Amino acid sequence: MKILDNYNNWNQEIVILSLMMLFAIIFVMFLQKFMISTIKHFVHKFNPTYVNILEQYNFFRYLLHSCFALYLLFWSNLFRLSGIFSPFFYNIQKIALAIYSTIAIALLLIAINNIASRIYATNAVVKRIPIRLHAQILKIFISICAVVIIISYAFNISLISLATSLGATTALLTFVFKDTVLGLLASLQLTFQDIVQVGDWISVPQYNVLGEVLEITITVVKVKNPDQTTSTIPTSTLLATNVINWRNVYEVGGRRLQTAIYIDINTIMFCSQELLTHLQQVCLIYDESFRVNGADSKITNITLFRLYAYRYLTNHQQIHQKEFNFIVRELDPAPTGLPIEIYIFTKEVEWSKYENVKAEIIDHLISILPEFKLKVFQYHTASQFCPPQLLK
Repeated sequence: MKILDNYNNWNQEIVILSLMMLFAIIFVMFLQKFMISTIKHFVHKFNPTYVNILEQYNFFRYLLHSCFALYLLFWSNLFRLSGIFSPFFYNIQKIALAIYSTIAIALLLIAINNIASRIYATNAVVKRIPIRLHAQILKIFISICAVVIIISYAFNISLISLATSLGATTALLTFVFKDTVLGLLASLQLTFQDIVQVGDWISVPQYNVLGEVLEITITVVKVKNPDQTTSTIPTSTLLATNVINWRNVYEVGGRRLQTAIYIDINTIMFCSQELLTHLQQVCLIYDESFRVNGADSKITNITLFRLYAYRYLTNHQQIHQKEFNFIVRELDPAPTGLPIEIYIFTKEVEWSKYENVKAEIIDHLISILPEFKLKVFQYHTASQFCPPQLLK
């Protein structure tokens, strides 16, 4: 009778395993022919390029494995309730199934994370938010959870006890992976405190870096320099050094132009009546309001030039007039002459256009100086004092 019972149990095991394999084939065919095909159809109808992205990251393969893991979990519960299989066999298949299902679901979640990051990056409207950084953090979190679950099932340790044990080793792990932890915290601070975003134009004098932020990761920040080279800066060091962010310049639409023209002090003088008449005809700036004690001779040519520069900039179409500081002033005399400083804001914030406006203003003001009997200060060279034959 005992032999017959064992024979019957063995037959039942074969029948159940055969049914499981038969339904497994039907289940996999259903997934491939119906569910996956339906998903591809709707995704292709929405955007054909998304189907290629899904296939590139093996989304359908991991989805198939995850669904098959759930199928095996269903049969595992039947095996447990039927009591046909031995406890040893049941424990082995329980551990194997837990590891398989955990890995399958973790890979599926990581694939979904990568796909979302890839699709998100294709939209130009969202380039400023460093989604790749958050995707990396999420992948690390998913991987850690998967490893903890696998260890818990493999060694029959409860998740609470395992979490407690891991808490004791946190200090050691933090010391070993110090740079990674610091980079993770720094990247979160950079993004959540809105210090630096992807697309910002930044300057980091300590690293001699000036350019556009291409990417913010846990370990480094990639910056594209104007010469088309790429610089990498440790993410953690950005919080400990001076970072100049030019984002607000582009948002408000005003870029500072601060420069000075150094006037030769030897050319500064009181204006004669002839010079005043000439300036009134040529520059159209002289009027009665600039008489000093009723005597025109008390007006200096540098004063009139400063007035002309102010009015010229006031009428310039690419200069902000009221929203920002607008100053034309004299600085303290220096060995290089008398500085006439211009402190204004241009409407052009793009680098090349800004430089064109700056050059136009400087060229015009320097070119008009001879009308005021003024000269730009410059160091004399030997050729101005020595005959050409002595310089050879």
